[in-house]
Amino acid sequence: MENTGFKHTPGPWRTCNNGECKCGFVYGPEYIVAVTQQKYDDIEIKREVFEANAKLISTAPEMII
Repeated sequence: MENTGFKHTPGPWRTCNNGECKCGFVYGPEYIVAVTQQKYDDIEIKREVFEANAKLISTAPEMII
């Protein structure tokens, strides 16, 4: 499939601990590309939710190629 012209940090992207995310950070080859929220307006986000969001975000480069 042809590249659609999206501009983004090149992949691969990954979560911490070899896919066993515990922090919600998503890393690119050189730096952090996203951080999922763990707290919003004093509302605590469940760990499994922000971990799942980080795992989903980390697959983005593979989905848009």
